[in-house]
Amino acid sequence: MPEEGKKVVTPALWTHVAKVYTTMEAEAEVELLYPEVGESEEELAVQEKGLVYTGHLTALFQELKIPNPYYTSVMNCLKKMACVEQIRRGGGTGMSRWHLLQRPTEEGFLKLGGTGQKSASRHIGRNAANDQRVRDMNKRITRLEEDVKVLTEAVIEMRSGHAQDGNPSAEPQANEVAELAQADAGESVHAHDGGVQHID
Repeated sequence: MPEEGKKVVTPALWTHVAKVYTTMEAEAEVELLYPEVGESEEELAVQEKGLVYTGHLTALFQELKIPNPYYTSVMNCLKKMACVEQIRRGGGTGMSRWHLLQRPTEEGFLKLGGTGQKSASRHIGRNAANDQRVRDMNKRITRLEEDVKVLTEAVIEMRSGHAQDGNPSAEPQANEVAELAQADAGESVHAHDGGVQHID
């Protein structure tokens, strides 16, 4: 119970939890919970009905612009507060079905102790760090490409100068410098590509 006069700061996770449930509720319909179980009209008539959301939750999160790392945390909170119950798992083109039981409350969320908030924050922080590493690698690649360009121009000038002086022995050395510069750039680009794949 917060002390009088002190404002309770609600984690961002709660905003996502409330938004997801509200959207699911708006798209849900009252229908049989397990229509595939009954075979006859009599069996179907006595089956329990409920408010059911049918759809792709990953697409719903994208529409609401909620970061992917929050997906597990949001759904875990809704299940722990007994707000939703999964009837059928989705996958591929198949849509999942969820029985909506009750609306989440901020009080109920706070009783969970912010479950999942730290986990989601860690994921977001890790993604940000990975993005920064990719940006740093891209900068290094750009600098290397610029260095190779300068070296290549220098080699071309060297070849031109020695050709005019009639010194053919300098051409193999110039070729070697150019090849080493290109090889160095190629190894750096290969290392960069490997790093990006590892991050993914």
